Amino acid sequence: MSQAIVPDTIVVDHGKIYVSEHLTSVPVFTPLSEEEIERLARASVKRTFAPGEPIVRRGQEGRSMFVIVRGNVKVQVPGANGQQVINRLATNDFFGEMSLLTGEPRSATVVAEDEVDVLEIRKGALKPIFESNPELMESVVEIIEERKQLLTANIHETDEGKPEPAQGVLSSIRRFFGIK
Repeated sequence: MSQAIVPDTIVVDHGKIYVSEHLTSVPVFTPLSEEEIERLARASVKRTFAPGEPIVRRGQEGRSMFVIVRGNVKVQVPGANGQQVINRLATNDFFGEMSLLTGEPRSATVVAEDEVDVLEIRKGALKPIFESNPELMESVVEIIEERKQLLTANIHETDEGKPEPAQGVLSSIRRFFGIK
């Protein structure tokens, strides 16, 4: 159901959304230059998901991250009584970065609450940007740490559920992307 984006625009609710402008409003991409944002925008793919449709599933390999252009999603983890919602995300929020950037399996399931448009950003689009802009990697590490703490606060403590120290996450990202 995914479609490639026309280089600089996508249509949402019959109005144009400029991908590069949208990406600049996402806090994690603040350290990027205009040129880097444009490169990321050209490499993004727009995807649409129906209400109740899983976008990513816990345990899957993560090959991309997603930026929400329109709609709302819920982040779920297994709980004592089935799936437990630990977070809700909306326009300009992003998800999927933990497994994309570290190579670890997805740590949560993300489900569309209503019709959702996302920009999918793959590993190949981020690698050259990480190589030229280490600030982005540091910014992402901070966000990953916050989200891992949220996850571990909501999952029964196991050795696998304990958050990795920030330096460990940064090392994992560098190793996974082949950056020294």
